[in-house]
Amino acid sequence: MSDEKRDTPMSSLTQAGDIVDTFWDIKPIEFPRLDGDEETSTLPPQDGSDTTTPFGELPVFSGPDQTDESTTESASDNAGADDFAADMVAQPVIPERKINPWLIVTIVATVVIIIGLVIGGLVYWNSLKKDDAHSTAMSQCLSSSDNYTKASEKLSKALENSKSVQAITDGQVADAATVSTLKSAVTEANSIGKAASCNYIAPTASLSKSAKSNRALTAKLESSAKAVTTAAKAVTKSQEQKKIDTAKQKLQSAVSDAQQTLADSDGAVSDESTRDSLQKALDDANALLKQSNPKAADLEKSLTNLQDATKAVKSSMDDYTAAQQRKSSSSQNSGGNNGYSSNSGTSNGGG
Repeated sequence: MSDEKRDTPMSSLTQAGDIVDTFWDIKPIEFPRLDGDEETSTLPPQDGSDTTTPFGELPVFSGPDQTDESTTESASDNAGADDFAADMVAQPVIPERKINPWLIVTIVATVVIIIGLVIGGLVYWNSLKKDDAHSTAMSQCLSSSDNYTKASEKLSKALENSKSVQAITDGQVADAATVSTLKSAVTEANSIGKAASCNYIAPTASLSKSAKSNRALTAKLESSAKAVTTAAKAVTKSQEQKKIDTAKQKLQSAVSDAQQTLADSDGAVSDESTRDSLQKALDDANALLKQSNPKAADLEKSLTNLQDATKAVKSSMDDYTAAQQRKSSSSQNSGGNNGYSSNSGTSNGGG
């Protein structure tokens, strides 16, 4: 091959602007022609071999068109990023607070347990509501509890009303046994137990047992309230009887004294009307003493009237006695003066 033929491809490559190094005896690579290119330059083989491309036809790639609009958008994006960065620098940085994972586990477990208990309680509650026997037992228990409360209030009122009576001693009553009976009734009343509770979640047998116990306690409360009231009335009645007996004894003694005074004062009083008043008081006292169940107040009033009438008669007797003594003394003085005058006249006549 002549030198002219070898220089031809080299000159064409040089004109295309490519640099070809044939020092290593490497086959030239043929690049595809781009749109607008007039021709594609290839490197000729240095050894005169085939000039076809070893890799076949390569696809043509065209780069993105760089327009002013994309450039403007890129510039505006860069400006926005700069402004955002400036804003971020101005804001204070809040440190992130770490949460203990065990705390979260504990909270979740607690919530699960509570939900389970609530669900279980609701299920159990609904099951109990469907149980007719349990509902009946619960109703009976509540009823017995209400009756117990009413009976307890009645007993408390009886004990409160008997407080003053409980202070009465044996010497203040006609029958000391009544005081002892009241003390025993009060002691028994204070020893009665409390009512059993009625819990809806309790078993049916337990509720039935509580109802039965409450009914028995209610009966004891009612009986005890009656016993305390009856014993207190007995003590009060015995105390009244004691007053009646004492008043009768005093009035009977006053009647005896009045009768003696009335007898002694016959014709010996300065004011006969006092004896009339005493007689009337005696009649009233005797009539009251003959009654089967006189009142202590009436006996005491009759005693006072009789004692006052007796004092009036005795006072009238004293006045009568004093008047008689004055009259007697005046008579003696008058008689002595008459005798002296007589003697004087005799003496004078004789002389």
